[in-house]
Amino acid sequence: MALRRQSRRRSRPKSPNWFLILGLLGAVFLIWNLFSPYGLLRYYQLKARVVELSQEVALLRQDCQDLKQRITLLKSDRTYIEKVARQRYGLVKNNEILYQFPQK
Repeated sequence: MALRRQSRRRSRPKSPNWFLILGLLGAVFLIWNLFSPYGLLRYYQLKARVVELSQEVALLRQDCQDLKQRITLLKSDRTYIEKVARQRYGLVKNNEILYQFPQK
């Protein structure tokens, strides 16, 4: 009798465990989705880069506006031109004396 029980166990064919196979395929898919060149990690890196570049663009636009304002002042405002000439180039008016002190 003991032999019959063993033969019954051996005669039944083993079917593949579909849940295990599907679970492994799902895990491989998730890992690929995370670390592939087009995965979620790359997406978040690119999203952070877009935020950085947007801030940089905003700063550059502000600089551009400032430069346009300076250009307008240099074209039309004589007192601004005089101020720039005195500060940047050390120019003086007639009968003025310029004193320069050593910087500490």
